Amino acid sequence: LETLKSTCASAQESEVKLQEVERDLAELQLTLEAEVETNQILRSAQEEMKQAVGVEQERSHLLQQEKQQMEHSLQDTCQTLEQANQEISVLREQVAEVPKLQDALSETIKSLRESKQEYEKLSQEFDSCKENLDHTSEINSMLAGKVSALESQVEDQMLDLE
Repeated sequence: LETLKSTCASAQESEVKLQEVERDLAELQLTLEAEVETNQILRSAQEEMKQAVGVEQERSHLLQQEKQQMEHSLQDTCQTLEQANQEISVLREQVAEVPKLQDALSETIKSLRESKQEYEKLSQEFDSCKENLDHTSEINSMLAGKVSALESQVEDQMLDLE
């Protein structure tokens, strides 16, 4: 009878310990699920950042092309201005033509100034895009490091569970 009582008490203690282990295991499972969800969220954020980087790179490329076109246009405008100046020298002898040449020169200068302003604006936009791209790349690198760390933790916890 004493042995039976002792065995029953031992069985009850084992059952209490088993319940505690089951609770701990359930808590660990919840923690693991939360970390897996966090990992998925970080992967999603990383993918969004990659897409944002791609968009910024495309925008940067387009702005660079536009900047090159504006530089070419500016060179063309400068050449046009130089030609206009040569024409002014030739036409100075023709007094009746001077007002017309002055109007043409004014328009060319206006176009040059507008082109220069546009060029400066595009240069600023390009610099801003480049800064955004650098910042986005930096954030993406940090997120990739965090994802790797979380993946490592999840793998360690999965191994612990096994």
